[in-house]
Amino acid sequence: MRVTVRAKNTDAHEVTTRVTHRIEPDAEAHHLALLQCPLLLPARLAPGGTEEYDSEYLLLAKVPAGVRAFTVTYRFPAVSARRP
Repeated sequence: MRVTVRAKNTDAHEVTTRVTHRIEPDAEAHHLALLQCPLLLPARLAPGGTEEYDSEYLLLAKVPAGVRAFTVTYRFPAVSARRP
C-alpha cells in the first residue's frame, strides 16, 4: 500500500527533519513491512513550504485474523533549523 504524507514548515526559517514511524497495534507491527520512505534520510523544508512524500508498505502473510487495521503515525522532530 502507498501512503502520501504532506509536511508543512510553518516556521519562518528552513527546517531539516526526518520521520519516525510508529505502527500499531505494536504487538502485530512486524506484519507490516516498510518498503520505502524518502524521509528515512533528512529532508529540508523551506520557510512556509509544503512537500509531499510517498511511503510504501507491504502487508506480510499470516496476519492474525483478529487484526482488522494498522495505524501508522508519522512524527516529524526537527533535526535542525537554519536561523539567519
